[in-house]
Amino acid sequence: MIAGVAAAVALAIAATIVFPQSPFYLGFFFSAKYRSETMRAPGNGLSGTIARRLMAGVNKETSLHIVHNFLDVKQGQTVIELGPGSGHALRPILDSGPPSRTIGIEISPAFLDELDSIFRNEIESGVLEISGQDAVLFMKEHIQDASVDRIMASNVIYFLNPLSKYLDEFYRVLKPGGYAVFGVKDRAKEGDPSVFVNLDWDNCIKKMEDAGFTAKKEPLHLDGDARYFPMVAVRN
Repeated sequence: MIAGVAAAVALAIAATIVFPQSPFYLGFFFSAKYRSETMRAPGNGLSGTIARRLMAGVNKETSLHIVHNFLDVKQGQTVIELGPGSGHALRPILDSGPPSRTIGIEISPAFLDELDSIFRNEIESGVLEISGQDAVLFMKEHIQDASVDRIMASNVIYFLNPLSKYLDEFYRVLKPGGYAVFGVKDRAKEGDPSVFVNLDWDNCIKKMEDAGFTAKKEPLHLDGDARYFPMVAVRN
């Protein structure tokens, strides 16, 4: 009888971790595509929690480096960050200048909850705006032509599909001389190509140029998991 109960419990546990609708589903380990989709927009389940912790560990140093070395935020500017995740870059952005308007666009509901908790005072006071909309939809509805000074997107460009649609919208909202900084990592090329759709850095630069930007891929920066290429697209 004990053996039967143990077998039933083991079966229940197994069903829980392999059933996609379960909050304890461990598809992060079983499926490359599910893992890639989870890295794009982590949920609140066990796989999403694992993804968020992994991303926090490898992205913090990269995000801070982009803010301090490439973003160059000035007082009174308007700054948008795509995919702020746990908000590692938002804090130094808010402390720089400070900008007159700071916006974080994050499609992950789990990260949205995290940002709402971390930046509750800034959000309530109007210092920071957070949106869960798609970036193009948000910009079309809320951002005027030539009104943004900086756009930051670390580990985001892989998922923008089609890339040209997003780049056209970034070009529209940026002021002349304003620019976007994209941080990319070669390890992203391990992701499922149906999810990580923009992994050819030279092609990304070409598409930026096609959209009207003056674009450049900078040399590698940092080491280990934080190592990344900055790509800078300046609005002409």
